[in-house]
Amino acid sequence: MGVTWGAYPNNIGHTDFPGCFCHDDLHLSPTGAKVTQDCGACHNLLAMDEASPKILTDLGLR
Repeated sequence: MGVTWGAYPNNIGHTDFPGCFCHDDLHLSPTGAKVTQDCGACHNLLAMDEASPKILTDLGLR
């Protein structure tokens, strides 16, 4: 996809940005279940609020 670290806004905490659009309580399954608000359901957080996270070095990106 060509996406790099910092390409999109930091949505952690959803204080500065609305976050992922599908977690807005408006997207429902056919049975009426809402998409969970648990970030871990879709994402594995490898770094959070770090200026130079180790994971970038581990992946050969720095």
